[in-house]
Amino acid sequence: SFKLIMSVDEEISIPLTHLVNLPSTYYTVLNVMKYSKFIPIAKSENDNIFCNYRPISIQPVVSKILKKVVANKLVKFINSTN
Repeated sequence: SFKLIMSVDEEISIPLTHLVNLPSTYYTVLNVMKYSKFIPIAKSENDNIFCNYRPISIQPVVSKILKKVVANKLVKFINSTN
């Protein structure tokens, strides 16, 4: 969880940095970061109809951090190259 990562941030900062930088170095993403848990949530009171559900995805915290880092790097690259 995010709270766990924040509570031990000094202890895991180097391994976490290594994990986050792996995709930009080796162009791979760890399989564990590719998976999400999908939970259907009813949009309205009538939960007997399939169309009344919307999917909610729960992703690993490291995956969310990775997405943010990649997005920031991409924006910096685009801005620097016009």
